Order: sequence, then C-alpha cells, then structure tokens
Amino acid sequence: MTKKVLIGLFVLLGVALVNTANLQAQDNNAHVFVVTTLKMNNGAGMTFAQQDSMLNEQLMIDKKNKYIVSTKLMRHYYGSDSRDAVVMREYKSFGDIDKAGEEDQKLFEKKYPKEADRMAVGERYRKAVSWHKDEIYRGISSD
Repeated sequence: MTKKVLIGLFVLLGVALVNTANLQAQDNNAHVFVVTTLKMNNGAGMTFAQQDSMLNEQLMIDKKNKYIVSTKLMRHYYGSDSRDAVVMREYKSFGDIDKAGEEDQKLFEKKYPKEADRMAVGERYRKAVSWHKDEIYRGISSD
C-alpha cells in the first residue's frame, strides 16, 4: 500500500471513532423504545374487549419487569387500518431489551406454571394477531 492510502485509512478510522464516541455520548441519557405494531384479526371469534383483555395481560407482566421503564398500549382510533394495535416499551438502554425479554419469559412462566396454560395463551395470540412488526427507536434528549 502506498503511504497516501495508509494515511487515508487512518484518517477514516479516526473519523469513525470520533463519530462513534459522539453517538455514545448522545445516547447515554436517551432511552430506547421498542414499538410493536400488531395486526389484529378482527373476525377471528374474539371481540375487541377480549382482544384488549389479552393485550392487557402482557401489560401486567411488563409492569413487573424491572428492565422496562414504561409500556404504552394503544388501539386504532382513527386512520387507515382499524386492525392496528401498538405496544411501545421504554428501556433505559439498548442492552436492557434482551434482559427484559429474558425477564418476561420468567414472569410469564411464573404466571402460567403449567405448560398447557402457556400453550393456550400462545394459541390465543396466534388466533388474535395476524402479523406484527418491531421497530427500535432512541429517544432524543431535551437537555
């Protein structure tokens, strides 16, 4: 490699390191949000009240999860698709997402100690939700 190419690579590496450090500094105070959009099966033999009750069961588990700062559960009110339900979970850090998932599993197994009961809950979700998507956002600090 020529001297110019090596110098160019070191400059690029330095810029990348500075940018990474700046992003980490920005993110230190910003929380992370996982937004899950669910498409509910509105004709699947469950009323809206039954669907809401099923979604609220997860909300109750989230409230016991030490890694989840807050959870918001929303249903379609007005717009293009009446099947939408949105769950927004807030975490202190990106690393807490995986920890919260592990904690949710423990809390779920504690709430439903029998495997048959856990399978029944899973079947209700499969019946009620046709698909979902997850997106991860970072909060923008107002400091």
